[in-house]
Amino acid sequence: MDFSSERAFLDQMQGLHAAGYDITVDVGGGTRLAHAANRGWCAAVEFLLQKGADVHMGDENDWTPLYFAANQDRCDAAVLLLDAGARVDARDRLGWTALHLAACRGRTNMCQLLLSRGASLDVRTNNGGHDPEAVARSRGRTATADFLVAVRAAGGWSGYLAAQAAQRRARRALLVLRRALPALRARRAAAPWNDRLLERLFVDVPEDVFTAIFAYWTA
Repeated sequence: MDFSSERAFLDQMQGLHAAGYDITVDVGGGTRLAHAANRGWCAAVEFLLQKGADVHMGDENDWTPLYFAANQDRCDAAVLLLDAGARVDARDRLGWTALHLAACRGRTNMCQLLLSRGASLDVRTNNGGHDPEAVARSRGRTATADFLVAVRAAGGWSGYLAAQAAQRRARRALLVLRRALPALRARRAAAPWNDRLLERLFVDVPEDVFTAIFAYWTA
């Protein structure tokens, strides 16, 4: 196969298909779809999927095309594979999932994608019983491990997204109130508890924003 460029690879695949060859399996055992996913060649991935390439077919280690995409941080290719039905929690011979691979490599963006598609934080490897966070921690991928811990603490991906949205709302509200502080300080001596802006600090804001404001004033 010609791997000099995606164009050359795709031209070869199209030529083989036109000649009647089965382009879904490589002579060497790995699939052409896995090769394309490994390089992030999305046009080639799409073509092979259209021609019947098996998104679930693994190599001798049970690595599916999604594993190769996750290992190389090919998020666009991974989206195509997942949209085509790739099993997000498929396991290889060692019990690793694509999320384990992404965590091992410190691919936080890939971890986010896989979690958004239902990947489990609780699948453990056969060799040691490690979950993705433990794998990331053992390889020194601290930022990725901390991210996975935060997702687990939030109760999963949906909870994590909700918590992040709440934090963004709190920061925006706090910024508005902080911009009003000079005016508040100027008027505080004259009418401290009749000022509508002061009331907003203690009455109108959500509890998470009030907590941030309180921390700001008492720091």
